[in-house]
Amino acid sequence: MKTILIILTLFGCDDSGLLCDVLAQPETAFETQADCMDDADRLLEQALVEPYPLLVTQCASADRTNEFIAEVAPPERTAAAARRTREDGRF
Repeated sequence: MKTILIILTLFGCDDSGLLCDVLAQPETAFETQADCMDDADRLLEQALVEPYPLLVTQCASADRTNEFIAEVAPPERTAAAARRTREDGRF
């Protein structure tokens, strides 16, 4: 059975949630969604000072994270964020 690692991403978004920037992607990968959500709550709490009307955390596989980033991030940010999810070979 193949293990799919879950990564945590913090997004700062506009009011509609349709245009977002990747604000943080901690280095830790998680084995379960529940473990990721525990860290997501902490990350979101720390990010309340960010100047965005909407803050969103996501716990997902690298592939799903990249798909989401492509849907909501400006194109110039998408490539950089995708590189971060794969650059150390864990994902």
